[in-house]
Amino acid sequence: MVPGVGNAILYFNNKNLTELPNSTLYGYSNLRQLHLANNRLTHISLAQLPANLTYLDVSNNSLKTFDKNVLEFLSSRSGNIRLRISGNLWICDCDAEPLISFVANLSNSIDDPCILKSIEESKRIIILMTKNFKQSAWGRFEFRMAVQATSIDQYKRLIIIVYPEVEDFNDLDSELRTYMKLNTYLRRDDPQFWRKLIFAMPHNHGNHGRAPINAERQAQELPLLRPKTVA
Repeated sequence: MVPGVGNAILYFNNKNLTELPNSTLYGYSNLRQLHLANNRLTHISLAQLPANLTYLDVSNNSLKTFDKNVLEFLSSRSGNIRLRISGNLWICDCDAEPLISFVANLSNSIDDPCILKSIEESKRIIILMTKNFKQSAWGRFEFRMAVQATSIDQYKRLIIIVYPEVEDFNDLDSELRTYMKLNTYLRRDDPQFWRKLIFAMPHNHGNHGRAPINAERQAQELPLLRPKTVA
């Protein structure tokens, strides 16, 4: 039984949970926060979510997708709910398009302090653009966060390393696809890969081990790889 008190919080992390109770359970509708990290949840239905939920942490479970009605509910709570969904087994196929769109549109509601802290503290943000990363809903979210951070802070720079298995960017959403078309990136199979990457990184300005005098200027101006022009 859940205490029948308004604005209640349920902490149920690390309990080997495989299923949530139905929201008709006495007192369950009063819950505002569900902390469910590090369990074995494989599915969440709309009937298991309190109507006035403001925080949901399902990180590090075994979820593969969200039902359409769950996504609609979470979208309707946009601005009133914080989510943590990393560390799950999210699938990426045609059926996952609603989830991918949801992650892209609600990036401001997704709460992952590790990603946010790393981006905030970094002068250079490196994205390893593998095929799996490109097709991952979570990878797209990280990409979007990095793009937003570098557009706000002129001192941050986004370095995208594209692996040979990535032939095009057609399956990215329109915003990220446009970014890849308009900005430079570095290919992992480029013979000059390491030289270009080193120049793109911050350089030590101390007396010892100092980079060449024009290294920083080169780092800012070095063209990595221009997107191919499509006829």
